[in-house]
Amino acid sequence: MATLVLGACAPTREIPEGRFRIEGRVKNVPKGTILNLVDTEQVEYVIVQADTIRRGKFVFQDTATTSRALVLAIDQEGFPNTWLPVWVDSGKYIRIKGKDKLLDLWTVESDIPEQQESNLYTTCALEERRLLSEATIEQASLLRRLHGTTAISQEEKERLADRLDSVTYEVTALTTALLSKELEYMQTAPKTPMWWERLDRYTKYARYAAKDSAFTNRVRKVFNRLTEEEKEAGDGADIAYYLFMMKSVGIGEAMIDGDLYDREGKVHHLSELEGGYILLDFYGTGCYPCRQALPELEELLEMYPGKLHVVGINREKKEDWIQYLDEVKPAGLQWNEAHAARNGLFKAYGVLPIPHYVLISPERKVVDSWTGYGEGSLKMRLRKWLK
Repeated sequence: MATLVLGACAPTREIPEGRFRIEGRVKNVPKGTILNLVDTEQVEYVIVQADTIRRGKFVFQDTATTSRALVLAIDQEGFPNTWLPVWVDSGKYIRIKGKDKLLDLWTVESDIPEQQESNLYTTCALEERRLLSEATIEQASLLRRLHGTTAISQEEKERLADRLDSVTYEVTALTTALLSKELEYMQTAPKTPMWWERLDRYTKYARYAAKDSAFTNRVRKVFNRLTEEEKEAGDGADIAYYLFMMKSVGIGEAMIDGDLYDREGKVHHLSELEGGYILLDFYGTGCYPCRQALPELEELLEMYPGKLHVVGINREKKEDWIQYLDEVKPAGLQWNEAHAARNGLFKAYGVLPIPHYVLISPERKVVDSWTGYGEGSLKMRLRKWLK
């Protein structure tokens, strides 16, 4: 099993106040690999800086006035679709070490408390994280071969599709195993802001598990660490709401409708869309996979004119949402349900991790529902229904 060096071995180097510096040294990573330093907390996926790995080295340096989280990402074939959290702060030096392409297993050394805490969450499920990263690399490769420009036989397509189904199942199982390990750690970890954020996130993941599954029971066990006062106010009340809320509409059931608003504030309903299938795209403005899917969503509208409606649904503040629409210009209908708070379509369709997609038939029945995006995955999913 791989090991991770924690912040106790943090490097020292004089860095001027108001600036940070990240230095990395990695092995077995192809020369010329482009590494992005990304701010995921902006309205859109923002690459702060990019550096090309040469002789196994890379450097990032910029301004910083307070502690904040960035991520390292590599958007190239052969790398996992994962991020490495890197905290920066004024006057801080951060050192990174890695030994292969599994980016999220690289070591981050610094004396920033949030980084040290983030490292502990990584180490508590290190083997599961490694296996998941390897599986996502194969998953992406299979999708590219299935939907690439190179012609392949029908027999090869079927073989690849069968393998993709197996790997996708493996990814789901490994994700659950990883989160379960983190939940075990959270039973004794300090209740910091990072702890609260994870409890909120995993509570929402539990909506996809069986009511009495081992995963759901682990989430409840962590939730029960809260005092009665914490359970009844603020974030605790929101977490309790999701953890014990009723099951959402399922596949084969009639669609649920609700009030949705366009950018001018005019109300709309799914029922006003006549004929064809409806693909609901539940997204967030700062969600990178949601943004990655936009070109493919536009292609789907071109592939199935008159047969498919794409409805992007967001529930963030109107001003943030409008800014996103102006900057990104996504295709399809774009509606918002921020007015609905807890009782909108996000709840009705069990949306928690994003992007989340729901396919509704011309008879207005839910025929498919899934989470996550990989290149070509939307075309593959809809091909079964739109012929």
